[in-house]
Amino acid sequence: PFLEIARIMEDGSSQVVWRSQVGSGTNPTWNQDGVTLQKLCNNDRFRPLRVEVLHYNSNSNNVSIGIAETTVNHLLSDNPEESKISLRHPSKKGSQVEGTLTISSAYVKPVYTFLDYISKGCEINMVTAVDFTASNGNPSNSTSLHHITRYNNNEYQRALTAVGEIVLHYDNDKFVPFYGFGGTYHGSVSHAFPLNDNPGTPEVYGMDGLFETYQRAINSYPLCGPTFFAPVINKAVTMASEMKENHENSYVILLILTDGVIHDMAQTTDLIVRGSNLPLSIIIVGVGQADFSMMEELDADDIPLRDNNGRKMKRDIVQFVPFRQCSSNVDLLRREVLAEVPGQVTEYFEMVGMKPGGWQ
Repeated sequence: PFLEIARIMEDGSSQVVWRSQVGSGTNPTWNQDGVTLQKLCNNDRFRPLRVEVLHYNSNSNNVSIGIAETTVNHLLSDNPEESKISLRHPSKKGSQVEGTLTISSAYVKPVYTFLDYISKGCEINMVTAVDFTASNGNPSNSTSLHHITRYNNNEYQRALTAVGEIVLHYDNDKFVPFYGFGGTYHGSVSHAFPLNDNPGTPEVYGMDGLFETYQRAINSYPLCGPTFFAPVINKAVTMASEMKENHENSYVILLILTDGVIHDMAQTTDLIVRGSNLPLSIIIVGVGQADFSMMEELDADDIPLRDNNGRKMKRDIVQFVPFRQCSSNVDLLRREVLAEVPGQVTEYFEMVGMKPGGWQ
C-alpha cells in the first residue's frame, strides 16, 4: 500500500501534492518525509486535505483501500486521539471504518534561504585557484588558453570575471587567497603557490586584484604539470575547518579554473568527501575543449562520491560548469554557478542545526 495526500480546491476538485513510497503488508509504516506548506495547502492550515491509502498495482489502476478528510491544523494537533484518522472505503455507503491511519509525527519546520543566512551575518570567503599546467599551451602562443592580448580577454580571464563577480558580491572582506597549481614556482613545480608571490599572505583584493595578479603571474611562472587538485582543495578544506571551529557563521567557496584531466583523482575525492562535512563549496569551471568527464564525476549529481575507506559524502559540494557551453552568454554561466551553490550553503547550516543569526 501507499499513502497519497491531495488538497481540495475551491471548486471541489482535488490535486495530489504528496505520495509516499510503497509499503509492505497489511500494517505498513511509511518513512518520515516533508512537503512545503505552500504546496500542501497554499499556506492555509484549515484547507481541506484528502488522505487516501491505495493498493499499488503495477499492471493496472491502483485500488483505493480507504479515504478520509483532514487539515494541516488537525495533523499538527497535540491531542493523541486526533493523531488517528479513520479511513472509509470510497464506494461503500455508511460509516464503516476500513482502517486507521496513525500520524506518528507532524510538525512545521522553517525553510531558510541563502539570503536569509547572508542577511543575518553569514560571511562568504572566496578562494581561487588557476591551472598553470603546460596543457594550456605556451602563453606567448596565440592558441594558448592563457594567451593575453590588449584587446580581448582569454577564457580564463572571462571565466574569472564572470564567476568571481558573483561570489565576491557576497564575500565578507573581498580579500581572496589566490593560487596557481601545476606551474614552476621559484625553480620547482608547485601545486598550490601564491600568485602574488607572498606565501604568508596570499590574498589579493577584489576583482581588480584577481585580474591584475593573474596577468602578472602568467608571465612570471612557467607552465608545467601534472594537474593535481588535492593541494589547493586541501588549503580550502583547512580554511573551512578553521572556520567551523572558530567562526561558525563563515563559509568557504573555492573557485578552480582548469583545462581538463586531473592526475590525483583518489586524493581529490578523499578531500571532497572530507570537505562535505565542512562549510565548503567548490566551483570548477572547465576552459577549453578538453575531456571534462572527471569533472562531471566530481560534480556527483548522479552518484555520490566515496573516499578510499568507503565513506560517502555527506552532501554535494561541487558544481562543475564547462565554460564552452556558456562562453557567449555570461548570464547563463552565472545561472549555472548559482544553480547549486546557494542550496549547498543552506544545506550545510541545516545539517549542523544552525538557523540564520544563530551563531555566537
